[in-house]
Amino acid sequence: YWLLWPGVLAMIVISFTELFLQWKVFFIMFKAMGRGAAKGFNAMTNKAGISGATINVTDQKEEDVIKDSAADHELVKIWMWGPILVLSIIACCIVLGVQYDMPVGMSLLSVFLAFFFAILAVQCAGVTDVTPLTAASKASQLVLGGATKGEHWATEHAQRLNLIGGSLASIGAGQASDLVGDFRVGYLLRTSPFQQWVAQGLGTIVACVLAPAMFMLFSKAYPCIIDIEADKCPFAAPSVGAWRAVAVAVTDPTFPVPKTSGYFAIAFAIFGGAMVVIRHYAYTGSWAKYKAYHPNVMCIALAFVLNATVYGTAMVIGAIPTYFWAKRNPKSFEIYGFAIAGGLIAGEGIGGVINAIFQIAGIAGPDPYGTNIACPGDSC
Repeated sequence: YWLLWPGVLAMIVISFTELFLQWKVFFIMFKAMGRGAAKGFNAMTNKAGISGATINVTDQKEEDVIKDSAADHELVKIWMWGPILVLSIIACCIVLGVQYDMPVGMSLLSVFLAFFFAILAVQCAGVTDVTPLTAASKASQLVLGGATKGEHWATEHAQRLNLIGGSLASIGAGQASDLVGDFRVGYLLRTSPFQQWVAQGLGTIVACVLAPAMFMLFSKAYPCIIDIEADKCPFAAPSVGAWRAVAVAVTDPTFPVPKTSGYFAIAFAIFGGAMVVIRHYAYTGSWAKYKAYHPNVMCIALAFVLNATVYGTAMVIGAIPTYFWAKRNPKSFEIYGFAIAGGLIAGEGIGGVINAIFQIAGIAGPDPYGTNIACPGDSC
């Protein structure tokens, strides 16, 4: 518990430092968004015949304009997704209000944070190949905690709403980044944007049914994942501890962080942010070759949050053979390496679903079928 707070704070600071170091990209992005909004407003006022209600806007330089590779009939029009977006926001407010008693204002604030962090996450993922979901989720929790501080809700209710609102913002950022990644693959394969949009829509419809079904399956097979008092569980769910820690910190009437942990958290977060700045600016010229050996403080902070060694062990098991494979036969690794890794990850997920079904059926083991061989502490 003492190490949890330094890990969480360091991850937040490191993520935001990465974002701030890309300020030029965000400046250009918001400038382009403002230009587009101004042109849209001017077009609306001209169409309505309102004179004098225009916004002066400078056109983009000719050399900066990037021509869209897709034909006009292949593009996704606003009327295709705009009404669906509005209906989704309305449905979100209704469901959160009825199911969790969340005020409409807080729901709309969560939706706004989801849009805001989605834009930042997409840009940051495109520039650095790192999706700042930690910063998005924890920052949204802090904003929502501050916005609802004076509501005088019961602590448990405030924590529940904080977690739901933060999850909504984090999910928005995560899904936007994943979606752009999928579209990037479609772009490389020369698939039209409209076809990609339809495919994503069909996949989303299936996921809306499949995702809750998977959660119900796992919560039925392993009730401990939704029981905070459970002492033993096959799934550690380390990120749950970080989410809960922030929710408690921003809603608890008494600040729950030990003083020594708080002091160390501040010092460690400053150190982590400084290391990010050093990595961006120090390794130039003859020092560039040493950049690959710069320590990743985000991984160190993540280790503070994880209360088990299985993740590090799994990384070592995968990293060692991968290193020697890539060194001995780079061409073979380039062709098969990522495909095999992806297959192993997918296989573990499918195997988990099968194990959950076996668990419900009462045949998961070790009794009456199965064995505890290679299972640490007979915990399987």
